[in-house]
Amino acid sequence: MIKHLHFAFVLLLVAALTGCGMKTYRSDGEKNLMVRTTTSGSFLNSVEAFLQVYDPKHDCRKGYLGGVKLFNGETQLGIPVGRPMHVDIVFIADAQLHRNAVFTFRPGVRYIALVSYVDRVYSVSIHETDKRGQPGREIQYQTRNCSGF
Repeated sequence: MIKHLHFAFVLLLVAALTGCGMKTYRSDGEKNLMVRTTTSGSFLNSVEAFLQVYDPKHDCRKGYLGGVKLFNGETQLGIPVGRPMHVDIVFIADAQLHRNAVFTFRPGVRYIALVSYVDRVYSVSIHETDKRGQPGREIQYQTRNCSGF
């Protein structure tokens, strides 16, 4: 009986970590955030990346607005402006790695997030973009302890 419960728990955990049942983030409004993703893995060691958005006015569970799976290349999203928003980048590879941050996206400003997981090293940065769409000033952030899924 215990073995069956353990197996069921493991299946549920795997489903959650691979995005099954994840609430999809509705990207309404202007697409003010471009996420440029680079991941590399192998057949035996796949890498998945997700972006999750929370409204920090509430605790993390109640303020969960949803998430999107990030694929190599560019993903355009609309993030609410003028108030702090919690952005959580999650990598699932050998282990589940989070990069948690709280940002205030300003009206009329476009942003680029550079997200990578290559050779077991991950990096995340969010920048304002210049007029040519190139990364400019890096946005300062505050960490917040939220774990998604």
